[in-house]
Amino acid sequence: MTKENKIEVCRSFSRKLNLGNYETLDMFASAKSEVDEKDKEKISEELFEFVKSEVMKSVSKYKMENTPQPKKVTREDFIKSIKEAPERQAQQEKADELSQERAHEKEIEKFKGRLNN
Repeated sequence: MTKENKIEVCRSFSRKLNLGNYETLDMFASAKSEVDEKDKEKISEELFEFVKSEVMKSVSKYKMENTPQPKKVTREDFIKSIKEAPERQAQQEKADELSQERAHEKEIEKFKGRLNN
């Protein structure tokens, strides 16, 4: 086969991951092959599937290595949380009460402001 009957096919794939705080991680792969012109579409699709697969494997690996694993809750943790629940509930109720008082005070100030105008 002569050189004129062959063409070069190049495919690429990229993926951007949002890491938070306006940071991203870009992953990219490309592959090319010199193919017979009659096989260009088949090879092009195969190259695309290959590079896409490589990028997605890298994405999965990154996520597995950088995603925090949930903490296992022990029996002791559970018992401690039950014992602390009433105190946390009381704190939340106090915070809710203060929040309602502030909202009420703001409404009173708005009303006073309307009366003075």
